[in-house]
This record gives sequence, structure tokens and C-alpha cells, in this order.
Amino acid sequence: RTGLALIVAAIAAGLAVLAVVPVAGYLEAVALPLLAVRLRRTQAERYAGLRTLAKD
Repeated sequence: RTGLALIVAAIAAGLAVLAVVPVAGYLEAVALPLLAVRLRRTQAERYAGLRTLAKD
């Protein structure tokens, strides 16, 4: 758990540094929501069987 927290914190710090640069900040503001939508779409299929079982 601590390792994952450190990885997430390092990624967040890196993104914060990128956001300071104007052009990188604009690209980041556009790219991150698109990446989140793409990741969410792929995760929905992963657990589809579990949701089917939960409805019964």
C-alpha cells in the first residue's frame, strides 16, 4: 500500500510540475480526461461477469 501511495504521489508531483509550463498544462488538461475515459471504458468490460452475478 505504501509503495502504491508513493507511486501515485510521484505521478501527481510530476503532473503538477508539467502544469506550470503553459503549453504542457493545456495539453495535460486535454489529455488526462481523455485518458480517464479510455481507461474507464476498458475496466467496465473486465468485471462484467461479476455484475451479472450480483443482479441475481
